[in-house]
Amino acid sequence: MRIHTWLRAVAAFLALLAMGSAIAADTLIMRNGDRITGTISKIWDGEVYIEPPYADVIKVGLKEVKLIDARRDFEFETRKGEKFTGQLGVDPQGNQVLVRDGGETPLDLAEVAELEEPEAPFEWNARADVNGNNSTGNSETTNLLVQAHGMVRFGDHRHEGDVRYDYQETDSERVSDRLALRYDYNWLFDEHWFLGALAGYERDPVRELDGRVTVGGAVGYEFFDDADRYLRVYLGPSFVHEELGGETTDTAAGLWRLDFRHKVYRDKVEFFHWHRFLAYATGTRNRVFNSSTGFRMDVTDDIYTNLQFDYDHETKPAAGRNGTDTRFLLGLGVKLE
Repeated sequence: MRIHTWLRAVAAFLALLAMGSAIAADTLIMRNGDRITGTISKIWDGEVYIEPPYADVIKVGLKEVKLIDARRDFEFETRKGEKFTGQLGVDPQGNQVLVRDGGETPLDLAEVAELEEPEAPFEWNARADVNGNNSTGNSETTNLLVQAHGMVRFGDHRHEGDVRYDYQETDSERVSDRLALRYDYNWLFDEHWFLGALAGYERDPVRELDGRVTVGGAVGYEFFDDADRYLRVYLGPSFVHEELGGETTDTAAGLWRLDFRHKVYRDKVEFFHWHRFLAYATGTRNRVFNSSTGFRMDVTDDIYTNLQFDYDHETKPAAGRNGTDTRFLLGLGVKLE
């Protein structure tokens, strides 16, 4: 049963990848009516270089091509020496057009001297902060949260990772000793759409969680991503291997996730919200929800303060354990980019 569940989930993820490849494909429409689908890398010396899914890169004479449909950015150089960035499209009337600056203009392919994919942009950023609070009185409580985030992007390929360690103690008794790791890979095949591969690990022996490994895939949509804000959502299948309360569970699951941030005051204050919902399909039928909401305020260009509220809930915790945890924390962090 477990093997079948894993196989079905793998097949679903492969189908997502296949769907993304189909959406992102370029198409040559030849003068004789044939179509060649694949990935165009360049136009050079009167030939179109295209790699179909069934063969290595092939060269097609530009004179034999009637239309090219490739809705992604290329660097153009015309026979008149003009250089610009644009896309190749086909309008509803079946005419070749250049897509640039949100508009379409007629294009004669014979006037394209050179075309190539733009150099892949490289971006990266990282941050880390230490948060905590301590209260005394009828009871003594200590909360400590250390967390770090990093992102590296090469062109259409983005890698992100998180590390989080959460320790809580009340009256000298450990309440939480949680370590959580997360890694995401995103392929941004469209201006807004992307495919993702996700992996995570979590353990908290205080809650008798000896280990929870989550791997899976997702389709994502990026509403916007710029210097001031981003909003992304993810949805897809996952596999969960869990050791909780002395019992081991392997199950398929559905994953939903949302990431949001927005600078709200003179680019010095940033509101953020992140949440994840994991629904088990078999086994314990557990439902796991994690979220973080708060504000980051710049002290200097590299140093910030962090005010954060965390809410975690699961419907089937270990026997005798509370399924809900909440934390309100204040901390200091450093960011690099």
